[in-house]
Amino acid sequence: MALTIEVIGQLEAIGFKVFQVVSNNLSTNRKMFTLMNNDSLSHVVRHPVQTSATEENRDYGFRPLFLCFDYCHIFKNVKHQFFDRNFHINNQMVTPKFLKKIFEMQTGDLLKPVRGLTRKHISPTSVEKQKVKPAMDVFRSDAIAAIRMHAELGSKGFEDVDSTIEFMEKFQRWISIHDISSTTEHILKRLPDKKPFYSADDDRLDFLENEFCNWLEQWKEEVEEGFKRIPQAKQEMTKEEKDNIALLKKKQKQKGLTKETHEAVLFTTKSTVDSIRFLIKVYGFAFVLTRRFSSDEIEQLFGTVRQMVGGNFKLDARSWTYSFEKILRTGIAFANIDGNVRLTRETDVQSLTKIPHMISDVNSLSLLGTHRCSRELR
Repeated sequence: MALTIEVIGQLEAIGFKVFQVVSNNLSTNRKMFTLMNNDSLSHVVRHPVQTSATEENRDYGFRPLFLCFDYCHIFKNVKHQFFDRNFHINNQMVTPKFLKKIFEMQTGDLLKPVRGLTRKHISPTSVEKQKVKPAMDVFRSDAIAAIRMHAELGSKGFEDVDSTIEFMEKFQRWISIHDISSTTEHILKRLPDKKPFYSADDDRLDFLENEFCNWLEQWKEEVEEGFKRIPQAKQEMTKEEKDNIALLKKKQKQKGLTKETHEAVLFTTKSTVDSIRFLIKVYGFAFVLTRRFSSDEIEQLFGTVRQMVGGNFKLDARSWTYSFEKILRTGIAFANIDGNVRLTRETDVQSLTKIPHMISDVNSLSLLGTHRCSRELR
């Protein structure tokens, strides 16, 4: 925590305004967030670099610093638990079997109701599970529409789909709102939820703050009510009876999100809502693109550093130092083109010699090196 606060202070000292800290949902980061608020987890805390009373915000009584978990990491966890656990909402199973059924039905067909649905979406390997895009593809509108269509047509194997569709629609809208990256995408793709936030009174904020959070809490309460109906193990019970009770509790636990993921979804949702309103009301932003709340930039840096030493995921201090020195001296940085965060592809050598761009084309790297060598020889 001390190092994070020191970095925030240094950024503020050179003119930046730090209003949000984003991290993944690892236990160490959760612990840091709790320490920043006197051992309680809150999405908004007193800014550690508040220098005067004039910086206080009337809504909070202090200068706020918003804390947030990266929505991409959270969404991957939700998708994996959707496939690995046994969700129940409104006493109805929420299951990926409908997607698996569609995948089997459309395999080999020329015309497919769900375009791009592959084995990587249905049964990914441990490495493929780290990808964000397949997780987002599973919750696409066409996948939800295909399940609904088969249910309405009475197709075999598509019974009791209501809770599954509700679950997928809620999180599909949640990720769409959290992944706004352009001022034109909502027009070109005709996706209203992809529109940038221009107002602090946007209806989508109300959806996140009220409808979505309330639905998530009701789901949690439903799971907790199920635990109350399970009898408590008693000392006089046989081992078999105790094992049966333990099994019932295990199955009941599988009907909802894990505690950590549930808290992270609520935490990030509330942080996103308050951050958007703060930027528009206090800082006077003309619009807000929510993808900027992710940790893509630092993920991009990590991917670049790993790739500079041969794609090694376990780096020591010397490897990190070597990679950074190489980037700073050459102005060249490239990452795996199949990673979650891609670097910009750049082939214009003239522009590269003026401004060091991040590129991922090996041919461009060779051209750039040749051009620089010839320039130095002249």
